[in-house]
Amino acid sequence: MTRWLVVANRGAVLRTGMSTVTGQVIDALGSACSATIATDSLDHAGGVLLRVRALLGIWLTTARAGSHCQASYSTLSASWPGIVKNTLVLLPLILSRHRIVLHSHSGGFRAFYLGLPRWKKRVVRWLINRATALIVVHPYYRNHFRFADTKVHAVINGCEDLRAPDRASSPEVRLLYLGNLIREKGLPELLSAYAKLRAGDAEVRLTVAGAPADMGPADLGNEIDYRGVVIATDEKARLITESDLLVLPTRYRNEALPLVALEALSAGTPVLCTPFRVLQQIVTPGHNGWHCEADADSIAAAVRNFQALSDTEKAAIRANCRDDWESNYTIGRFQQQVRELLASLTA
Repeated sequence: MTRWLVVANRGAVLRTGMSTVTGQVIDALGSACSATIATDSLDHAGGVLLRVRALLGIWLTTARAGSHCQASYSTLSASWPGIVKNTLVLLPLILSRHRIVLHSHSGGFRAFYLGLPRWKKRVVRWLINRATALIVVHPYYRNHFRFADTKVHAVINGCEDLRAPDRASSPEVRLLYLGNLIREKGLPELLSAYAKLRAGDAEVRLTVAGAPADMGPADLGNEIDYRGVVIATDEKARLITESDLLVLPTRYRNEALPLVALEALSAGTPVLCTPFRVLQQIVTPGHNGWHCEADADSIAAAVRNFQALSDTEKAAIRANCRDDWESNYTIGRFQQQVRELLASLTA
């Protein structure tokens, strides 16, 4: 059995953010995951000397763990400081010709790469070409790495089963925004759409949950039900299943495959989103959700169209959401594909 070394931030153990996916990879490896190295100390070290000391500590730990493992797994950053960190942390493994698998979670890697000066592009290519393989979160992103010689594999993310036993009915259309409070994710347009709907006497309610970013709770206004940061699975499941529509009018530059969209399908909640990148393939209009533009009028019109559907039509769409999740986006399916891919790379 191939023994694996996983190089990740401590969030992979805590299962927060995109580290949730890394945590699922660790679970998929099971006993084959011989060691996990947390790289957070390099981020938190202040001053050059402390950073050098932290890096030397990581190198020593990596060299020791790498000597007992045959392959390594690490996420690939889509920022220049992150690439520098990737390169420095993995350097002992690269120099020892260790088999390395990189996993890109970003939808903005191509734009990031194209915006780099020539010498930085060389560093990125050098790092990626040292890897045995690169994993992307969906086939849509394969062409983002056409500049690299490394073989690119697509493994679609999965999420937990968030279905609730019963879905309470409501005369209102219950809208949910679940994610960091980022303008590029379409939150200002959603707030404007909500105001238009309320002004037109539509029976609608908007709940927002997520960590403050370039917007905060004060930007939401008094009419919005703000729930703060939601991490616990049961709380998230309750929030999604209590909603009629997950609204994601995103154009966020790093958006790849939003886990919240998969979680909504798992809960049987349709998704109203922009046809942005891979979302255009995840969400099929009239089947498991609808597309809209990232503007208030388009969002409001889509909500009104949903409101006009019969209970039977809404129930059929919710059933489609569950069917799509069970067929394509379960954690079990993701982990099985990861195990098969990693086994094939080390055979």
